[in-house]
Amino acid sequence: MSNISAENIKAGKRFEKDFSQQYRSNGYELVRLLDVNKNRQPCDYFSVLPGMTCFFELKSTACPELPLIDIRPHQLEKMNLYDRSAPGVIHAGFIIQFRSSPNNQIYYMPGKAMAAYATGHAGNAVLDSDYLAQNGILIPTRKASPAARKYTVMDIPGFLSALSALQNRERIDIK
Repeated sequence: MSNISAENIKAGKRFEKDFSQQYRSNGYELVRLLDVNKNRQPCDYFSVLPGMTCFFELKSTACPELPLIDIRPHQLEKMNLYDRSAPGVIHAGFIIQFRSSPNNQIYYMPGKAMAAYATGHAGNAVLDSDYLAQNGILIPTRKASPAARKYTVMDIPGFLSALSALQNRERIDIK
């Protein structure tokens, strides 16, 4: 394994750990789906909240746009299926950290929006940042204090509030 690959894996694991700790520290339950013997889990985490169930696949990239090769076909298929299964009740999507952006911007992209992009842009190597901004949710963040030893503090309650409101403002019309 190359140093670049090892660094990316380490950064991704650190993002998963920070996300799960911050999610849970806000009083929300978050369950990790373990990858055992490459069992092809559809996502990293799920959470059952009052009025909604969430499935999250976390991605972290040092690139300015997410390389689509980072999303495995079975993840895209399942997140699209789950996201469409009970609109407004089940939310399934990708939480993407852009480590090269100012303040390590973090977005949530619904599974059905990601699938629509991948289908409509076959051959594109990356998720277009304009499409992400139009169809995703920017998760509010702020820099952590040096004593906190975290990269970024995420506004998890603000994110979940925006996610629950998503049913009232569907941005994409997919048939």
